[in-house]
This record gives sequence, structure tokens and C-alpha cells, in this order.
Amino acid sequence: MYLVTPPPSDNRSHRWLFFYSDPRSQGCPYPVTAGVTFEDCALQFNGGKQSPTVQAVLARMSATPTNFRVFASPSEVPSGWDVVEGEAEVWASWQAGS
Repeated sequence: MYLVTPPPSDNRSHRWLFFYSDPRSQGCPYPVTAGVTFEDCALQFNGGKQSPTVQAVLARMSATPTNFRVFASPSEVPSGWDVVEGEAEVWASWQAGS
């Protein structure tokens, strides 16, 4: 996967944008990190359904900082993972989100 972290806009929190294909070829103007992994454990925890009561958090593995996971809550984050500020989004293409 590929990761883009554009600067925060005026009314949005920091975003971690994950792509299955390289967004640079689609005109992404921001730096791109290749070779990242992303897993949404919060959906697995909740039976694949999003819940307004679940406060999911994005975390990065300390030993492998290109490995990211979304956990159902801060209490679900195991040792060896660091919670990062912001929201994770998976985009099909750069044009899909712009």
C-alpha cells in the first residue's frame, strides 16, 4: 500500500490516506510513502459494522513504523503500538478523494 499525509486543512484533523495503487501517477502533489501495511481491526472487533459508540484509533507499530492498524478503542491497542493523531481513510484513487 501507499500512504499520503497531506497537511491538515482549516476544519479537518490530520488525515492518513492509504491507497492500493501509487497516487503519484494520478497527480497526488504530496509526498508518498510506499510499502506500508494497513489493517482495520476496529471493523473486525465490531462484526464488520461501524458503530457511533466505538472510538476507533489509528496506531503505528513501534518496531515497524510502516505498519498501521485501526483499533476499536485506545484500550485495545497492544504494547508495541503507538497511537497516532488523526483519521485513517482508504481511497480507491487520488481522484476519488479530491
